[in-house]
Amino acid sequence: MLPTKSKDPGSFTIPFTIGSLAIGKDLLDLGANINLMPLSMLQRIGDLEVKPTRMTLQLADRFVMYPHGIVEHVLVKVDRFLFPADFVVMDIEEDIDVPLILGRPFIKTARVLIDVDDGKLKVRVNDEEVNFDVFDAMHYPKDKSSCFRVDIIDGLIEDTRKHVSFSTPLEKVLINVVEYLHEEEDREIEVCLKSLDSYKEVTPNSVRIEDLKEEGEVITPKLELKILSSHLKYVFLEEGGSKSVIISSSLSTLEEEKLVRVLKFYQGAIGWSISDLKGISPAYCMHKIFMEDEYKSVAQP
Repeated sequence: MLPTKSKDPGSFTIPFTIGSLAIGKDLLDLGANINLMPLSMLQRIGDLEVKPTRMTLQLADRFVMYPHGIVEHVLVKVDRFLFPADFVVMDIEEDIDVPLILGRPFIKTARVLIDVDDGKLKVRVNDEEVNFDVFDAMHYPKDKSSCFRVDIIDGLIEDTRKHVSFSTPLEKVLINVVEYLHEEEDREIEVCLKSLDSYKEVTPNSVRIEDLKEEGEVITPKLELKILSSHLKYVFLEEGGSKSVIISSSLSTLEEEKLVRVLKFYQGAIGWSISDLKGISPAYCMHKIFMEDEYKSVAQP
């Protein structure tokens, strides 16, 4: 008779403690020949001597990594038992679910027995043993310091906040918590409402709104062109002889075309009138010296 097919029971993990740091779940891996610890966890444990090593580790994707070091003779507490273990420290990101990997050396030291069918894990020392229910352990928090939130706390905090946070009647009225007003605050609000009724209501018709006028098109005045020297000439950036620019007459036809193309592209930086000038109007930055009535300006020699 064939046995019934089973689903994956999941990974086998056990909780243990190193020093004062309680670690929730740690993976038992028969395929690993080392015990692996992230560098971040080593820093949290503290007081562990790290020895350098020339060991190299080849990952599943054949990528080779160099460990940060090795810590030896670390006392690992599983329930009431203490086991010595050596850990290879790697500068890698710490896994939230299984921060540590315990390989075959630890499994051998702790004389671990796993009953996959019943989900039982047994750790033995001499004639004593400790049993773990692996399936129940999956429902526990990953860390002993973590806790579960009780939703009723949110309601209590909200009620307390309404009583404590708003000290003035105005605040309570604005946030619609009038039911928490005291008798004196009710009278104060009543007086405020009467004073508001005495003010004249502002009707929409009394508000004057001016229409925004569109600015008309700025017409560039046509400048009178002066006679230039033989080495200079005029070119125009727009049709109709407007927006003139003085350039050298010694340029070739190709050079002149390239120059005119650049000038047309940057013609916003050229000012043909006061309105074209970028920046502050000269009328605001002229320096004036005011003299007394009996004095007059004199040009010094």
